[in-house]
Amino acid sequence: MADQAPSILRDREKNSALIVPMRPFRHEQIFSSVRAVYGRQPTSSKRSAPSISAPHSIDFAFLGHEATLVRVPGQPTYRRNIPAGTGGMHGHEPLEFVEVEGASEFVELSPGLEIRTAAAEYFKAPDATTLDEIQAVDDQVLWAVSSRFRAHAMGGWPLNDLEAESLMRSLIGHLACIYLGGQRPRTNDSRLCAKTLSELRDYIEAFIANPISVKSLAGLVNRSPYHFMRTFALTTGMKPHEFVRAIRMERAKEALLSGASVKEVAIAVGYVPGHSFRNAFHQYFGTHPSTFVDTVR
Repeated sequence: MADQAPSILRDREKNSALIVPMRPFRHEQIFSSVRAVYGRQPTSSKRSAPSISAPHSIDFAFLGHEATLVRVPGQPTYRRNIPAGTGGMHGHEPLEFVEVEGASEFVELSPGLEIRTAAAEYFKAPDATTLDEIQAVDDQVLWAVSSRFRAHAMGGWPLNDLEAESLMRSLIGHLACIYLGGQRPRTNDSRLCAKTLSELRDYIEAFIANPISVKSLAGLVNRSPYHFMRTFALTTGMKPHEFVRAIRMERAKEALLSGASVKEVAIAVGYVPGHSFRNAFHQYFGTHPSTFVDTVR
């Protein structure tokens, strides 16, 4: 394998300070099984009106905040650290974001009662009905699903109702088993654990400028390529190549916002500069890389 990722790409933990300020943007869509909100906010301090995370919702922060002032309505405010690339769940109470340091980019998913109840019963995890208060988890399945909803919201890769439902059922089942004490029924399908997914993500990030094969990913977890492809899709709701492409696009976005040229970015994330990179980027963000910075300004 060749050199690791070039220095123009930011680490996941250091992607809050972007050179280009973001203009406010909000996209909300109600599917049959989930209400999905994607939003961006420019750098700001105290807000005229708090942003509110809905009860029984799942959220993910693409940008992090070291000191966010939050409160449950009617209760005292308190500080919360929100690392970049993490997310969590909210239970019965809404959560108000009173003061946010730095720009924001997030996805919030509010699954309907039926889909939460079905997961609670199937996985024997009663808290899945309400989605207990759990925050700041670095979870690759949550990131993958959030990225997919973001691509739809930005006008790139359209998401239909059936896929939205499938993604939400997979995500809630995963969260129920990892964080809420749920148990999967015994089957012959051995899914990938959180530690394995994190190791795969780290490998992809390290060698993002190089060709990455299914064989190399499967070798990391000691599985055959065919077994790996099946279990990976069961675990994340994505095929391996879709997961790798999503990581490439996330890094490309951050590098463009940090001032790198389109050619530099394409090479840095493993593309030969040209139509293939432009088309892949457009699918995720609804605009070509050459106009992306002006779009989010």
